[in-house]
Amino acid sequence: MFNARFTTLTCVTPEMKKNAVCVCLLLLMTTALVAQLAGNYWNLNYGTKAQLLNGAVVGGVDDNSALFYNPAAIGTDTVGGFSLSLFSPNFSVINTNSSQLNNLEISDFDLLPNIAIIDFPFFQNSKIKSSLGLFSTRDFDIGFATQFDINYTPSQNFVGTTNYENSISEDYLGFGLSYKISDDFQIGLTQGVTFRSQNESFLINGRASNFTSNINDQLNFNSYNEFSASFPSLNSKFGLLWHRQKYSIGFTVTTPSYFHLFESGSYQIIEPQFLDGVLVDVVEETASGLGSNFNYPWSFGFGGVIKFDNGARLYGSTEFFTAIQPYAILDNPDSEILFRLIDGSEQVLNGSIGFESEISKSFTLLCGLRTDRHSARQFELSENGDQGQFRFSWDIYHVTAGGLFSVNSFRFSAGLGYAYARSSEDVFNPFDRVIRSFAIQDFELERSTSNYHSVTLFFNYSLLFKRMVEHR
Repeated sequence: MFNARFTTLTCVTPEMKKNAVCVCLLLLMTTALVAQLAGNYWNLNYGTKAQLLNGAVVGGVDDNSALFYNPAAIGTDTVGGFSLSLFSPNFSVINTNSSQLNNLEISDFDLLPNIAIIDFPFFQNSKIKSSLGLFSTRDFDIGFATQFDINYTPSQNFVGTTNYENSISEDYLGFGLSYKISDDFQIGLTQGVTFRSQNESFLINGRASNFTSNINDQLNFNSYNEFSASFPSLNSKFGLLWHRQKYSIGFTVTTPSYFHLFESGSYQIIEPQFLDGVLVDVVEETASGLGSNFNYPWSFGFGGVIKFDNGARLYGSTEFFTAIQPYAILDNPDSEILFRLIDGSEQVLNGSIGFESEISKSFTLLCGLRTDRHSARQFELSENGDQGQFRFSWDIYHVTAGGLFSVNSFRFSAGLGYAYARSSEDVFNPFDRVIRSFAIQDFELERSTSNYHSVTLFFNYSLLFKRMVEHR
């Protein structure tokens, strides 16, 4: 028995120990997510492989998406190439399950933004690889109109209609470089320009009724809030990559935005003012040409890839985003009501796992799981003129599956993605300020369980320069 046990132990090779350590690191990165709550920063993914691996590629990937995920991996497995996302239709449904919003259901069909990334040698140095890409990091557009009915007591209610629109777009132009320090170690930098714009409007037309003391009192409530802001800025991403034959490990740091190129913001407010339930004034104010500001967090990414003898690969990545203290997106010191639009976010830890298996020389199976936790921050509005954004926020969980098809120098990837979220919090609560304005201090808004579903069809195309040379 002693000899048998001794023989088993001596079969544990150093390579097996290294693989065991990598597996433990991937499991730790995944289980660490369970105790964390925070933000929707991982909205979209990019690349023929990285998109179906759900972004679990900070530790390296052999497609052009390295420009976005880890610039140190640029040119690791390809001399260069061109990637384009051609067709990604998306269908999403939001169920508010709120009687106050008449169980509003919002559905939307849209095409996810196209991306274009190109790798080629800008420099005549075999140790330096380069990449240039244009893609969208955020694309959010939602709107609805519905009736509402809020019953405070059998004798008091608030009925009316509400219209809401919110559109956010964020496009990113990045140029990346990687430098090969040794056969196993590379560093990289992506310098990016972000163009962000947002427009949000919210209209309420309502009537408050009070049938107490045999008196039928009715107060009309008409309010309108709208703001828009554009905010181009710079940011930088630094990356490290250590890769061996059986595994690789990557690390990234992304800076907040800096060097704001120009700022443009405006708002319009029509807000009735009540005192003890009596209308005393209507505030109307419009301003344009204001400075605007969108704060971004520091982020730190860590990931690894394990390469098995049968050609399969296991990917794992996690990324931590720092908290953003409350700040003013728009601030008008000349305002009669001292207007400020306030926002902020909690810290975020997200993670993803991907799996790749080569079925044949022309087909590779890809799948992935990813968290996308919300960053909504609860904070008090300290001044009378302070306003917060209305928003939907969920902890979203994504799953993707599909295939990579290779024909000579060409790559096509196609697959499906599904996202699901469920929240028992006040996901969208536009009536809180309305209720307070009527001096109803002890009113509790309904806390409804809302659901979010999304289905996406992915299609990407790549042309690899290296393979073109090899097949000539």
